[in-house]
Amino acid sequence: MNGFRLFLKVLDKCVRRGDPQIVCSMAYRPHIFSNEYFKYPEGKGPERATQFWKKYFFTLCDSLHLWALPRFTYFIVGISIILLHKDYLSAKSVLDWRSKGVRVMAWTVNSPIEKQHTARNLKITYLTDTLTGEASTHNC
Repeated sequence: MNGFRLFLKVLDKCVRRGDPQIVCSMAYRPHIFSNEYFKYPEGKGPERATQFWKKYFFTLCDSLHLWALPRFTYFIVGISIILLHKDYLSAKSVLDWRSKGVRVMAWTVNSPIEKQHTARNLKITYLTDTLTGEASTHNC
């Protein structure tokens, strides 16, 4: 396993040496396989499957993905940035990812209060769909 890890690190460094602007990122949201969407406070959206075995298979996939992502998936894929769903974020998850050398971004942060919390308290950048509630730096 150590030889494989070394190979991945060398490959990553060779790619980045060729073009240092190349980065790899991955997005994560809870219940990505089993449900169509996830929103706070509603929670899980409609299930993707109606058949009994598919529901439990997708739920198992969600559990395996949640377990594997912070343990080895991030390393194998070589991500530099992880985009975490805003309703999944916590200070602990941000610190855990930082300790692995991975930058954290939140998505999709739309309300002014969420933007303020994400930027000031968690000290991470975010992706947004709206500029509502943000002060403009230009006088139009």
